[in-house]
Amino acid sequence: MSSTETPVQTLGEAVADAHGQWSLQLAKNLDQGRHFVTAQQFFDSRNSASTPERGFDVVDIEVFPALIESPADNVQTGIRPVITGTGIPGATVTLLEYNQPNSPLATTVVDGYGKWSVQIDNPLPARTFRLTGYQVIDGKRSDYILDHPIQVVDTPAPPQILTPAMNIQTGLRPVVTGTGIAGATVTLLEYNQPNSPLATAVVGGDGTWSVQIDKPLPARTFRLTGYQVIDGKKSDYILDHPIQVVDTPAPPQILTPAMNIQTGLRPVVTGTGIPGATVTLLEYNQPNSPLATTVVDGYGKWSVQIDNPLPARTFRLTGYQVIDGKKSDYILDHPIQVVDTPAPPQILTPAMNIQTGLRPVVTGTGIPGATVTLLEYNQPNSPLATTVVDGYGKWSVQIDNPLPARTFRLTGYQVIDGKRSDYILDHPIQVVDTIP
Repeated sequence: MSSTETPVQTLGEAVADAHGQWSLQLAKNLDQGRHFVTAQQFFDSRNSASTPERGFDVVDIEVFPALIESPADNVQTGIRPVITGTGIPGATVTLLEYNQPNSPLATTVVDGYGKWSVQIDNPLPARTFRLTGYQVIDGKRSDYILDHPIQVVDTPAPPQILTPAMNIQTGLRPVVTGTGIAGATVTLLEYNQPNSPLATAVVGGDGTWSVQIDKPLPARTFRLTGYQVIDGKKSDYILDHPIQVVDTPAPPQILTPAMNIQTGLRPVVTGTGIPGATVTLLEYNQPNSPLATTVVDGYGKWSVQIDNPLPARTFRLTGYQVIDGKKSDYILDHPIQVVDTPAPPQILTPAMNIQTGLRPVVTGTGIPGATVTLLEYNQPNSPLATTVVDGYGKWSVQIDNPLPARTFRLTGYQVIDGKRSDYILDHPIQVVDTIP
């Protein structure tokens, strides 16, 4: 490798390894400022052309503390966890216990991408353990890493299964997720079948794991269990976690917008289905023009916004789900009332002329997904509160600041698809400072 400055200087030489990779430290310190380098390779008596020059800046950097990325704060770990983080390429990172500066736990060098990873040398005590450390480069040492607590355990508890949720329908090869001890290996089993693992996974540094079942499960109530192993120690089994495995999927369900409710041109549609299934929404009797697609989450829920504006009319939604390559029947006709120009929202409570406190909760109806803004009558520039209409056409919000104790005339409007409705008709309430 050479500089392209005058005179040209050789900065270092290296031999490529068996993988075709090389690395070298410059033979001399560079002055601060902009530098340009190029490289050639030589093999036998032949040499390549020089690479295009590459520029970089040499600066006298301030050495900030390294960062610990995993295990995450307060996550459970084994007694010799692998710690990972970021730092300055080439810096040496030293890990310590908080307030124990003379007993290094482990050291490592930050790679060229600013990443480092190291396993603690000796077993840590099983308790809340407060990690810290520093990095050193060019003879300069950073401040200490801020206190980073982890929960070191000697005897692992069973991992937990989060999804699929208990008793929910799944396909034949569901993706199972959960929590455990960072670095532990989780093995899933059928209840009372300890010798036939269904899948294994390693818990990430954030204490979570995810794995797809290796082979199709039988279509029936299936009782999942499993365990985790860390530092050579095996936990007890997970308590019975039943799921409902299905071979032929039923149609998904649309929950919101509720039937026959008004919506904007691109409503958000939500519903339930089989975890991992792909839901496709359509107009009734239009099977070749998908409106939107989404994947059902581990709790059996899905949510998606329609891709393109719908026509402003009664619109009949339908759709289906696909899991394990099998397609369900269509959703029964689910009509919604698509509007292009929103009418004003309605205030339901407090009822007109009723007494309220200084900061009443106001409820009403509107277009799902619309933003409702409440105002005092004839005061359009001082919003009292804002909220979003839910999928059932309902909204509720508490007034932000105390209202004056008098007859107070509420109004407001809603906005959907960038279009604003007219104002709500005058809705008087009797604000009192002390309710008898």
